[in-house]
Amino acid sequence: MKRTVMVPIDLVTDAHNIIEFAAGTRERGIAHAILVHVIDTSGQEGPIIEKNLADARTKLEIYAQILRDVGMVVTTRVSTGNLTHEALSIAQRENVDVILCESSAKQPLARLFEGSLSEELAFGQKAPTLLIRDDLLDAFNDPREASLNWSKRLVVPADYSAPSIRAIMQCAKFDSEAVGEVRLLHVITKVEAGDDLEQYIIEDKFRLSAFAAMLEKLGIETVSLVVESDSVGDAVLKEVQASGATGIVMGTKDSGAFTEIIAGSTTLKIMKNTPVPVMVVP
Repeated sequence: MKRTVMVPIDLVTDAHNIIEFAAGTRERGIAHAILVHVIDTSGQEGPIIEKNLADARTKLEIYAQILRDVGMVVTTRVSTGNLTHEALSIAQRENVDVILCESSAKQPLARLFEGSLSEELAFGQKAPTLLIRDDLLDAFNDPREASLNWSKRLVVPADYSAPSIRAIMQCAKFDSEAVGEVRLLHVITKVEAGDDLEQYIIEDKFRLSAFAAMLEKLGIETVSLVVESDSVGDAVLKEVQASGATGIVMGTKDSGAFTEIIAGSTTLKIMKNTPVPVMVVP
């Protein structure tokens, strides 16, 4: 089955690094790339719109050739209209396997298209979205190599909810050589006076061991269990640093109120401060 990545492209800034990162996914089984640019035509007249569309197609073709050179089949899509609606419609119509997004170091998500792209692109999709801050992309010596290695050691926050279980199971969907270790992290966020913290840790590691057994049966050889007492954001960031993790995989809420997730201090803190890419799993 041909696996597909969708890459929203901001043609205002240089997208070379995110395209190079996408090129690295070819060695992880991604055969088809869809490059998308959405133009907000509000207040524009017909001739201006046509010119902008033509310019965008020309620019996308330059990036598309980089991916074709590594053997990927590439489709370019330039659309007009509502930014979020168009992007999500393309992703759903094409049944993409992953959305690859460059995000801003100053904001939780980048302004990926002309105008302001709302959080729905990353948190309203039906496919996993890999978010990489622009400052991290700039720091990579070789974005293609970074693409191959980002999932080598994954931290996966696990609170036993359905979204976190989906995030755990996502780790087993990666290419067989992509994942070296999964670190399942449960955070005890509330400890009352007189509670036996050590007993909590023992119980939570026992719960996590069931997920570890599933991952091991699915081919992930190394699964580590980590239980900490802290705020979730701090615990994730500390675990990434202490373990030398290369990526984070997180689940979203089941409800449609996904904007609450990114607006929350926990996710904002992780997105703004983590030194590694973050995959959001619906």
